[in-house]
Amino acid sequence: DPPPACVVALDPENGEVLALASQPGFDPNVFVGGLSPEEYKSLLAPDKPQHNRAISSTYPPGSTFKAVTSLAALQSGVIARSTRLDPCYGSYQFGNRRFGCWKRAGHGSLDEDGALRQSCDVYYYQVGLRLGMEQLSDYAHRFGLADRTGIDIPGERTDLIPDAVWYREHRDGWGKGVVLNLAIGQGELLISPIALARFYAGMGARGQLYQPHLLLEIQAPDGTILRDTRQDDWRAGRLPVSAENLQIVREGLESVVMHAEGTGKKAKVGEVRIAGKTGTAENPSGKDHALFACYAPADAPRIVVVVIAEESGHGGSVAAPVAQKVMEEFFLGGESASLGWELADDPNRADLLSAPVPRVSVFGTETDIAADGRATASGGESGVADGSPGTGWTGSAITAGVTP
Repeated sequence: DPPPACVVALDPENGEVLALASQPGFDPNVFVGGLSPEEYKSLLAPDKPQHNRAISSTYPPGSTFKAVTSLAALQSGVIARSTRLDPCYGSYQFGNRRFGCWKRAGHGSLDEDGALRQSCDVYYYQVGLRLGMEQLSDYAHRFGLADRTGIDIPGERTDLIPDAVWYREHRDGWGKGVVLNLAIGQGELLISPIALARFYAGMGARGQLYQPHLLLEIQAPDGTILRDTRQDDWRAGRLPVSAENLQIVREGLESVVMHAEGTGKKAKVGEVRIAGKTGTAENPSGKDHALFACYAPADAPRIVVVVIAEESGHGGSVAAPVAQKVMEEFFLGGESASLGWELADDPNRADLLSAPVPRVSVFGTETDIAADGRATASGGESGVADGSPGTGWTGSAITAGVTP
């Protein structure tokens, strides 16, 4: 069976939601005329089909968070682009604990570019120690990762970016080792897919953040446009970093996908230059979660894609190929026969859009991706079923490295 998963796609230039998919799903039409016992039971299944994972779940971001760590370190001045720290030999000894790198043979000596491209945990452990927990947490807050994005549907869950106050209240303080986990996106960090997408959209838009939104326009029954959201100002602040430091990380993210040594090679789409970051998040209750966040084209992005597949393994081998399918359809228009797209009405969604909805097979089943990603409400307001309470994990300290 396909894993519980979600896909978010945004337009980085205005915050429009191009795709918002959560798996498994359910058919809202079953509520019309009453539910059969079988239908009611299926809605309460353990995999929570009513739960919108794209906005209502939070996950450890894994190595997708290394872009945050790099930005914070460069902006604070604790490293420069050319900084080389102690070489990676497969692990890092801190006190009486050994913190592993995902590459057990080690990466050797790397600068910031190489560490981001190859997702070297040992490099980022050392960067985290230079930053310190409080400074890293402060930058993550300033990047907007501790706030809800304000997406225009209910159920968005707040991220957890632990700071000094949180550790005093929930952990009786913290030790220096805490930041080693946080620097690689592990530990107590929890971020929603929509929040991760907004951050990467800000990276793509050269620091400008936008509020994600689905609504394009509201029409009266006679077709009169009552509101056109394209005229609204959706700006929601900027990433507080210099253009120079932002460009350093942008180029590093591009090398993750486009360089031969990059961990995101499986996200490539023809000649399109893509920037992104793989992530594999440890899950205390099961197999690792696979993550991938990207934007493209790298120099002037038109789309941001975030994929999270629960308990599915490595981000580079599981989540990146899913993002590749979404971007291939976006840029190539379904020209690739291998995608398995079709234009068809989906029986598992309410008839909210008048146009057919293209579908792509991404996790072994078909997931809806809206053609232009923007909903049009006609003749009144429409409701969205709110899922069960958000799920997340309070990560425990790790001593073994994770795969990027």
